[in-house]
Amino acid sequence: MDKKKLKIAIVSTIHNPITFSFSGGIEVFNYNLSAELSKKKRGHEVILFASGDSKVKSKLYPACPKALFGGDFNPNDSQSMRKAIYYENHYYIKTMQYIARNNFDIIHHSHTAFLPIYLGYLFKIPQIMTTHMTANTNITLNQDINELLPDKSGINLVAISKKQESILGDLSFYAKVYNGIEIESFTFTEKPSDYFSWLGRIAPNKGTKEAIELALDAKVKLKLGGTTGVGKTVIEYFASIKKHFSNPLISYLGQVDADERNTLLGKSRAFLFPIKWEEPFGLVMIEAMACGTPVIAYKLGAVPEVIKDGATGFICKPGDKAGFLKAIKKIEEMPEGEYLQMRRNCRKHVEENFTVEKMVDGYEEVYKKVIADFSKKN
Repeated sequence: MDKKKLKIAIVSTIHNPITFSFSGGIEVFNYNLSAELSKKKRGHEVILFASGDSKVKSKLYPACPKALFGGDFNPNDSQSMRKAIYYENHYYIKTMQYIARNNFDIIHHSHTAFLPIYLGYLFKIPQIMTTHMTANTNITLNQDINELLPDKSGINLVAISKKQESILGDLSFYAKVYNGIEIESFTFTEKPSDYFSWLGRIAPNKGTKEAIELALDAKVKLKLGGTTGVGKTVIEYFASIKKHFSNPLISYLGQVDADERNTLLGKSRAFLFPIKWEEPFGLVMIEAMACGTPVIAYKLGAVPEVIKDGATGFICKPGDKAGFLKAIKKIEEMPEGEYLQMRRNCRKHVEENFTVEKMVDGYEEVYKKVIADFSKKN
């Protein structure tokens, strides 16, 4: 990219605070993106529009005083959530009004809300949106864009994997940029402990229950960390797996901070990822591999794009429990030298493909092209 420095508005989710240690994928993405773009060597002026209780390295515009979830609104109460939607719309209107008045070069949407995208069409400002979801979620953003936006060519969508592009085939993607992490924040561990791990948002599609059942069937220790999702279904799901927490093989750590995450992943023999949906990327996989921990996963979503089968872990057919158990046994019985090489492969794979520097290099190129295209049309 040339040396032109940009004034960039990153419109974030306001459901949760943006912090380094939050376990949600969108939140971690927004933290990493805004931090790297703000570095002196890149020279951009970056303002992240997020909740006021966020803790970030870039400039922060408090779109709302504090994150909606976990604050004044209960995501498991329908009346409270209806009220939260009104507040969310109010805060996003204020955000977009501020952006319109302050001469930004580009708007980067990184959330799952519709209103700020629609409002953006009122402004003569180039826009991109990183799509964090796939079609088989309760967020029908692709349908909304196709049916409601007055000029679909005006929103420049960025995919986070090839698989996501293919699933959302009814959308026109401008570019694809893989997610990345701050590699130096993850400690490589050569010699792990004797347990396996799982980390993420506890929900049916994330395979939490399956990870527990696989560990019990394989008779291996499993440590889990993360938060529960929202809604009645997820609350009932969490209640259904709590009975396993009393088993000596299963340890539930709750939500973990950055240091605890490093220890959980780095000391793990392997990371279990028995997902049940088309995961658009799977940030936790590269976090585990950055610590040197191989990943065992079902072949869904972007898994084949993130894991090198046999080199940084093992990929199993979706729902193939026997195959998954076989992969756990392979990790258990692998000769020490071969296993150590796999751990080194994991770290190298992330360093070469999934760093925040590579991710932001990609977005800088997207910004440059989108701004140039916008100038030609206006």
